[in-house]
Amino acid sequence: MGRAKEINTEYKEIPKEDLIKVGKPKSGKPWKKNTQRVSNKVLALRQNVGMILTFDQKVQRAKERKELKEKMDQLKQEYDEKMEKERQRLKEKAKRDELNQYKSSTFQVIKDTKRIKNWNKKARSTLAKLPSELYEKIIAKNY
Repeated sequence: MGRAKEINTEYKEIPKEDLIKVGKPKSGKPWKKNTQRVSNKVLALRQNVGMILTFDQKVQRAKERKELKEKMDQLKQEYDEKMEKERQRLKEKAKRDELNQYKSSTFQVIKDTKRIKNWNKKARSTLAKLPSELYEKIIAKNY
């Protein structure tokens, strides 16, 4: 026979996580995972649990939170005002554009409105009413 193999008689401590067997189906996605617990120290830091603060520190934190909230409210108010001005500006611009479109277009003044009923549908759809201030200017020009 050949040489006898040496057997390692020293046993190492195997962590519990490595003892959990991970199964793998055909899809390749394991159905068990080696979960690790988050240490209590990290949890405490994350949730500020166990942090002992003096009264002065608590007052300081409250003051900082209050200042931050005031600053955020102020910024939000400024943004809202800015957006309101922008909306107003766009409304006025749309009004001006509409008036300019009426001014640049050619049209007829219809005095006998009873005949409009006899018009075909397409002709009636092209009919539009002028804003009163434009109508008065046109009437003043013509007469």
